[in-house]
Amino acid sequence: MDGIELEDFGFREDMPVEVMNVENEVSFYGQIDKMENGALYISELSDGLVPQVVYGTEVKLRGFMRGDAVTVRGTVSGSTDRVWKVERLERLYAEDLRVSFRQHVNISAAAVYDAAAKPRDASNDPAPCWILDVSIGGMQFKSACPYQVGDWVDIGGARIVEEEEPFSFHCQVRWIRECAQDGAFTYGCQLEDQEPAEQDRLCRAIFMIQRKERQRFSR
Repeated sequence: MDGIELEDFGFREDMPVEVMNVENEVSFYGQIDKMENGALYISELSDGLVPQVVYGTEVKLRGFMRGDAVTVRGTVSGSTDRVWKVERLERLYAEDLRVSFRQHVNISAAAVYDAAAKPRDASNDPAPCWILDVSIGGMQFKSACPYQVGDWVDIGGARIVEEEEPFSFHCQVRWIRECAQDGAFTYGCQLEDQEPAEQDRLCRAIFMIQRKERQRFSR
């Protein structure tokens, strides 16, 4: 890898990754079990079996950190029914480096205005809201509460998948769109102050949704 360490790519053990072929078709959703001697050892996200693969197959791996995506190309140099070994990694740029995707959801949660972050005359009582989509770095949610651009909002009780405990998000409103049919508002927000472990957990939840959708549509 010409002196580049795996950590320089932003990878770390237990990080969820999307494993794709060179045509950007998803092979499986996995996580990094081990990083050793320039190779990544990747298992299936829910501890299932990984697909069979021919040694020497080129693949793409996409991971997420600090709200951004990193995409690399590598070669499968070994496998079992549980793990792929991928090495000879090369970072991809331009059209191969895709930003964090947004996963459409429809999840009830509770929103609380953070008056400490931006003091103004506004209620800080919990109010019901609906999360419409979510990514590693942002979300859209719908609420009847009239927030402003720049407001900070804490959203809690967001159960994205049954397999993970509910999420809490600290986010800043970046744009607002009024919903003419019911008078509510849709807010586009940027997530802030997420610990790496929570980013990984959110990424796993998004991957779980995508895997379930693929399974449903492939039947």
